[in-house]
Amino acid sequence: MFKKTSHMNHAPILKEQSPIRLLLIILISIFLGEGAVMFVLGVILPELSPLWTGALDSLALMVIMLPILYFLHYKPSLSHYKELADALEEIAKKGAYLESILRSSTDISIVATDLDLRVCYYNPVSEDIFGYAVGEVIDTPIYRLFSEDKDALAKFENAIEIVRKVGEHKYTIEKKSDGPTRHIDTRVSSVKNDKNELIGFSLVSQDITQSINSEAELRDSHEMLESVIDNIPQYVFWKDINLIYRGCNRNFAIAAGVGEPENVTGKTDYDLAWLKEESDAYRETDRKVMSADTAEYDILEHRKRADGRYVWLRGNRLPLHDSKGVVVGVLGSYEDITDRKKLEDERARLATAIEYAAEAVIITDNKGMIQYVNPAFRRITGYLRNEVINRNTSILKSGKHGKSFYKSMWETIASRKVWKSNIVNRKKDGSLFEAEMSISPVMDSSGEIVSYISVQRDTSKEMTLEKQIRHARKMEVVGTMAGGIAHDFNNILSAILGYTELAIADAEGNDEALESLGEIMKSGLRAKDLIRRILTFSHRKQGDFKPVQLSQVVLETLKLVRASLPASMEIRSDIDPDTGYIMADLTQIQQVILNLCSNAEHAMRGKGGGVLEVRLVVIEPDAENDATPSSDQSEKRLKLTISDNGHGMDKSVIDHIFEPFYTTKQVGEGTGLGLSAVHGIVASHGGAVSVFSDPGKGTTFAIYFPQTMVEKQEQERQPEPVPRGSECILFVDDETQITRMASQALERLGYEVVAATRGEEALQLFTAQPDRFDLVITDQSMPGISGDALVVELMRIRPDLPVIMCTGYSSEFSADQARQVGIREYLMKPFLSRDLGFAIRKALDPDE
Repeated sequence: MFKKTSHMNHAPILKEQSPIRLLLIILISIFLGEGAVMFVLGVILPELSPLWTGALDSLALMVIMLPILYFLHYKPSLSHYKELADALEEIAKKGAYLESILRSSTDISIVATDLDLRVCYYNPVSEDIFGYAVGEVIDTPIYRLFSEDKDALAKFENAIEIVRKVGEHKYTIEKKSDGPTRHIDTRVSSVKNDKNELIGFSLVSQDITQSINSEAELRDSHEMLESVIDNIPQYVFWKDINLIYRGCNRNFAIAAGVGEPENVTGKTDYDLAWLKEESDAYRETDRKVMSADTAEYDILEHRKRADGRYVWLRGNRLPLHDSKGVVVGVLGSYEDITDRKKLEDERARLATAIEYAAEAVIITDNKGMIQYVNPAFRRITGYLRNEVINRNTSILKSGKHGKSFYKSMWETIASRKVWKSNIVNRKKDGSLFEAEMSISPVMDSSGEIVSYISVQRDTSKEMTLEKQIRHARKMEVVGTMAGGIAHDFNNILSAILGYTELAIADAEGNDEALESLGEIMKSGLRAKDLIRRILTFSHRKQGDFKPVQLSQVVLETLKLVRASLPASMEIRSDIDPDTGYIMADLTQIQQVILNLCSNAEHAMRGKGGGVLEVRLVVIEPDAENDATPSSDQSEKRLKLTISDNGHGMDKSVIDHIFEPFYTTKQVGEGTGLGLSAVHGIVASHGGAVSVFSDPGKGTTFAIYFPQTMVEKQEQERQPEPVPRGSECILFVDDETQITRMASQALERLGYEVVAATRGEEALQLFTAQPDRFDLVITDQSMPGISGDALVVELMRIRPDLPVIMCTGYSSEFSADQARQVGIREYLMKPFLSRDLGFAIRKALDPDE
């Protein structure tokens, strides 16, 4: 309470009336009054007696002085006293208001003292702070408040000394009692009057125990939060609106290569160990999150750590807001999912392997109810996945196995063993198929069987492949036989054509004989061409690409096709002879044409006749839009179409016709490899295949080949006369007819000929007179020493010896091999004397 005192300084409110001023007012009033009376009495009433003069003098003086005193002294004094009363009333009101405020304070203690440190004010809160009632401390020394706490007393005395010098001091004490320790925060200040004179001291104290406890709790909570953030396995960071790091956890700091979180604060992504493109990506994501004020989750990234190791990360970004909801930054977290990603990838690969496996995979529960089947199951059985899920595997039973078979199977898998066997199952369409099947039980952690995994491999393809292999071997044998037969047949044709040429020369002038011989020559040449085609098709060389005039290949191949088609089937061809060239393997192109024509013939069976149409045209760049995407439409292409009017195909068949072993033919009629071979050959030539078919109306195969530029051949010239010569030739062939025919033909061209029917004989003749012979012509396939072996022996004697190799067929010695050993020319039987004449001059005169 305030201590009441009698002396109060009101100088700021009321000015004091000076005694001198009052004396001057009285003197002036007397002087003016006396002057006025003397003037009036002396001038106006000079006849008055001294008695009346004195009385009137006193009365006049009173009348004059009273107004002067009233207006100059009393009236101002009344005004001053009123102002003083108003001021005192205002002070009382403010004092009551201040007293009310100080009393209404519930947590601040206010104590005021005079200069002698005696308490003159003590508000109610102080009772709780210091433990004394108001009546116990007013007008007593303030030291009493600290009588039980020496530490508090010492701090107060120190504070008073400081306050006397600097005016204010603050300190905190810990007050211990029976309960928890209390923390008291005290501010000691000087109290001065308006003359800046020290008149006392004030102590403002507050119990800050709760605040300190809250700060401690907040600090503990903050430390706990930091500990939690530092110990979680994720990487956590936060940035401000300018994308500057404001904090992170320890895992993030380690990943960034800076060690401690405080080393990240204040940096940007470019200051850390990330690559620039990684930093750009991080910042772009952060900006997107802040600008959209929307979080992004499950961000998958493949990044390089500071230690150089690449890891998979899955992260989240969330916008940070202030108290008003304004975005002020971004919070990010991510975790290393490298191991999980590897596991997921392994599972995905396993699932993919199962999905794309050629074998049917079936997963059932422990009762045999189907839970999963892979796509191969549909291909093998024809059942869709949704048609078998939650159905029993008994739907596949074929009826070909007895009860004992299935009983043995169930007993095996129920005993936690793997069951394997061949089985006959039934497809959706009712047809049967053989399969090699295994069933494996799957156990849970307790060892109980929870499901079964069955793998079925359709062995039908293996059987087909085995038949195909047997067929291929048979064809290989047939090819070998054809080669041998062709060799003998070419020798026969060589004699026929050679002697026919001689006969034609001898029958000069006999028109009938020349006509007959001409027909023999035509038939012989046709036979020669047929054998050439057979040998060309039986060759199995790969990748012998060279410029091929496709129009000629198609026309020649159609001759073979015509020979194999029934007479009731018609071939219609529209072949543009100016289509140019393609880079191709001649044998493979013929195989494509033959395969497609063979398929067309099969499709037209039973129609009582059919029409096979073959067209070849040039397609200008971008002229058509029906080519498959694999063909380059920016260049000229040759379009070969082979059409039939057979039974045709629907879309379900067209989707599979190029798959190996897929066939719609009956068993024994086809292997399903023909069209897959066609597709492979065309693709290897940079071409494409399109199929157009309408059930009941026929099928068209369109084949596109890129055209290649070849220098235009010169116009055919008139046949030049067969060149002649006079050199000595050693002719070697194991066929006597051929040696005789060749000797006559060469002698008619002017050459000297020595013939030998065995390689050993030819070697002896040459060894005896190596300088006699200018040229050697030898067959390749001979008993004893073969042609190539003979050439080697001859060239040991004369390395510069010109040699011509002739052969009816050789799968082991080609023209390229012949040239590699020094043979200058290579002729295929049967040959004409013209062919032989030009070959001789090329071998003897290579520079001309």
